Amino acid sequence: MLARCATYVLHGVEARRVTVECDVRPGLPSFTVIGLTDSSNRELRDTVRAAVLNSGYRFPECRVTVNIAPASLRQPSPTISLAVAAAVLAAGQMPADQVADVVVYGALTLSGEIRPLPGVLAAAAEHRAGGCQGMLLYAGAALPQDLAPIPSQPVSHLREIPGSDRGRPVSAVPVSVAPQPDFAEIRGCEEAIFALTVAAAGGHHVLLRGRPGLGARMLARRLVSILPELTDGEQQEVATIRDAAGLGQQRDRPFRAPHHTISTAGLVGGGSPVRPGEVTLAHHGILYLDDLHEFPRSNLDALRAPLTDHGISIVRGERGYRFPARFQLLAAVSPCPCGYGNTERCVCDAAAIVRHRRRLAGPLLDHFAIFVDLPSAGDVAAAAPGPSSAQLRDRVLAARERHAHRHAAPRVCGAPADPIAGSLSFDLPADAQAALERAYQTGSLSPRGHRQVLQVAQTIADLAGEDSITPAALEAALALR
Repeated sequence: MLARCATYVLHGVEARRVTVECDVRPGLPSFTVIGLTDSSNRELRDTVRAAVLNSGYRFPECRVTVNIAPASLRQPSPTISLAVAAAVLAAGQMPADQVADVVVYGALTLSGEIRPLPGVLAAAAEHRAGGCQGMLLYAGAALPQDLAPIPSQPVSHLREIPGSDRGRPVSAVPVSVAPQPDFAEIRGCEEAIFALTVAAAGGHHVLLRGRPGLGARMLARRLVSILPELTDGEQQEVATIRDAAGLGQQRDRPFRAPHHTISTAGLVGGGSPVRPGEVTLAHHGILYLDDLHEFPRSNLDALRAPLTDHGISIVRGERGYRFPARFQLLAAVSPCPCGYGNTERCVCDAAAIVRHRRRLAGPLLDHFAIFVDLPSAGDVAAAAPGPSSAQLRDRVLAARERHAHRHAAPRVCGAPADPIAGSLSFDLPADAQAALERAYQTGSLSPRGHRQVLQVAQTIADLAGEDSITPAALEAALALR
C-alpha cells in the first residue's frame, strides 16, 4: 500500500514543502529511506521505529520503502521523522485519508511525543501562501493572530494525528510589544540626542565617538524607543526570523549588539547548518557594534554587502540561501587603543593611534551619514534631563509622514544612499549649494557622502517642518558629517 504525508523543512529562514511517500509490500522485513546520508538514514529509521512501537502501534514486518521529495532540499532527520512515521502508519494501520489531508510539523521523540521545532511561523506562512492545502498539525502553542485563520491544530503525540479534531477551534496569541528604555533618563548629550533623532527620522547610519563609559550603548539602546511601530507585515517578518533562529516569536523592533569576538558566520550568516546571522536578526531594527575597531577586518568587510544590498546571499555546495538584512547600523569607537585620547590619562604613542585608526576601512566609514562626538563626563553631570522618548517619537513620526507625502513611500531602516541614482531631487538655495560643492570639491565628501549630506539635510528640514532644504539644515548636516 502507498501512503503520503507532507511536512515543511527550513531553508535559511524560509519553509519549503516536502512530501513523504511510504510503500509497504510483502517481502523480507526491511526499512529503506531513499535520499539521506548513511548517518541520517540510520537515525531516522531508529527514531521512527521506536516512536511507532512506543505509541501502541505495530511496525510493519515486511518491506517498507520511504521516499522524500524533492531530494534537492537538505532534510535533517528530526524535521521529517514525524512525517515519515505518519506515512508508515497510514500505509497499513489506519485509513490513508487520515493523513492525506494533513501537513505535520514537529520533532518526534522515541516515546512518540511531538516536540516543537524552530520555524513553525515560516511553515505556517508558507502553508497559507500555498493555499492551505491540508490542515497543519504542529507542536507548540497557538499561532499568532495574523496566522490563526489558517486550518491548523497543535498536537503533542503521534497518537493524536489520526484522531485529530479537525473542527476544534484554536485560540490565537495576541501580539505584544515589550517596553523600551526612555531618553528622559539621560542627562546632557543634547547634540547626541538630536543626531539620533535625525537618524530615527531618516533611517541613517550613525557612528558614536568618545571615551569608554560615556553612554554610547545607553544612547543606542534608546533609539528603538523613538522609531515607529512595525507594520503587520514587518512584525511577521521579524517573528519568523526569530522563530527560525530558535529565539522565540517576539514581534518588537529588534536591537542586536553582538560582541566583537563574533565570527563572520555569526555576524552575516552561514555555518553548518546554515543559520541567519546578526545582520538578519536585526532586520527592521538596530544593529549596534560597540568598540567597532575591535572587530576583525574580515567581519567589517563582510558588513558592506548587506549595508548596500539590504540582504545577504550565501552559497553552500549546490544550495543558495538569501537572508533579508535591512537594518540601521549604530557603532561606537574610541579615539585611541587605551580609550583616553587627548587627555592626560592617554598612554598611546602616535604610531599606536595611527594603527588604531587604520583598523577601520574607509569604504565602511563612508556608509555612516552621521558622526556624533559624545560629551565629557563633566558636561553630563551638570546637565538637566533631556526630552522624553514620547516627545522625540512624535517629531520623528511627523518628519516621516512629511517624507512619505513627498516621495509616496515610507522611510525604512538603513535609508539607501545611491551615489548614481537621481530619483530624488533637492532644490537648494545658491549659498547652500555653494557650501556643499566646496566640501565636495575639496575631497572631504565622496559621491555617496555627497548624497548622504543631502538626505540628512532633508531629514533635518522635515523635522523643522520645512518643505525644502534650508541653508541652516545643510549646515547642520555638514556638521553631523
